[in-house]
Order: sequence, then C-alpha cells, then structure tokens
Amino acid sequence: MLRNYVFGLWMVLFSPYAALAAITIHPQALSIQSAFDAGMEQDGVLAHLEEIYQLPTTNKALRWEFPYFRGHPSRVSMVGTANDGSRWFMSVRLRWSADVVVASHRLSAHTFVTTQDVVLAKNVDVTDHQGDFWTRIEDVENLRLTTPLGEGDLITTRNTTRPPLLKRGDQVSIIMKIGGLEVRATGVVMRNAQKGDRVDVKNSRSGKVVQARVLSADEVLILGRGM
Repeated sequence: MLRNYVFGLWMVLFSPYAALAAITIHPQALSIQSAFDAGMEQDGVLAHLEEIYQLPTTNKALRWEFPYFRGHPSRVSMVGTANDGSRWFMSVRLRWSADVVVASHRLSAHTFVTTQDVVLAKNVDVTDHQGDFWTRIEDVENLRLTTPLGEGDLITTRNTTRPPLLKRGDQVSIIMKIGGLEVRATGVVMRNAQKGDRVDVKNSRSGKVVQARVLSADEVLILGRGM
C-alpha cells in the first residue's frame, strides 16, 4: 500500500500527465513516512516503515509516536496526536534493524562465551525476534550458552544464561557504613547471587546472619544495622 502512495506522489510531481491523473495522496501517508525518514527508534533499534494497513480518517496535522510495547513486533498501531490533543491510530508493518552481537563461528551448547566467539554485526533484522539481545561485545563475555549456535546467530537472553557472580559458601568482605565511617568483616554468602541482588550473609566471627546487597565478586554492603 505504501508503494502505491509513493508512486502516486511521483505521478503528481513528475509525470507529464499529472494534470490528467486523478490521484490523491493521503496527507497522513506522507506525514508518517516523513516521521520514519527522520528516524524512529525503540530502545536504540531503528524502525523502517514497510507497509500501511489502515489510514486515519482525518486531515489534521499529527505527531506520530510508538505506543508502549515490548520487543520489536512487525505489526504496530502507531499513535498520532493533533494539536488539540485528539489522538488517531494507524496500523503499519515495520522492519527493525540494529547493530547486534552475533556468533562469529559455530558454538556448542554449554560454551562460555568469550570476546573471540562473537562479533558486532551491522544492520541486522531483529523484527519479531524473541528475547533481548546485546549491542556491546563486552556485555556477553562469560555468558553460558544453553543451545548450540551457528555463525551469525544472535546472542540473546533466550539462548544464554549468566553464571552467578557469587555462589553459596563463597567468602566475601561485609561492608557496613555508619555516617562517614566504614566497618568491614569477613562473611560467607548463603546462596547464589548476581551483582545487585539481596543475599543473606553469615558473619564468620559472630555467626550472625545479615542481609546485604552484592557489590562485586568479593564485597557486599549491609542493608540496615549491625553485623
């Protein structure tokens, strides 16, 4: 449908028979194409307009934007807002592209990913792709594959898992901050945890169990009072 509008515009502007051609270009088809030409993104992923399914029944000037949705679906109902606050909708088909991290060669399941196993591929089609993906190589290092991958396959949250930063029984430095003072003690974590997780930690000297937030592979910060 979009191709028909573009062809119609060409006829009106350039065809010697334009005066004879009874072709009307819907203003909203042009306005939404202009919005995409200017660049429309969602979470850093670029959207490309492929087809218009349904046009709004208004000639008002509209400012187009995406509704809230997760992922990068091929079919979206765009939201157009007029100066008077009225809202209109236009159903479109999209293609999404981004520079994403992919496998540089065949990888077996259970492989721990290194920077040598991946490359940053340019302008990859991620339309309707399941799971989150990464746009920086350093973010996938040490991920563990849950399925085998072929060369060029996306590294996503659906085919990887991240090993815990801390494992049950690991020894850590417990930090407690009181005003401008910092007190430290040695402790043992009671369960597996990632950075930022809340975890119970047992003070090795007193035996007291406290709740702390994981700062790194060897430090946790007490939440609340006392060690």
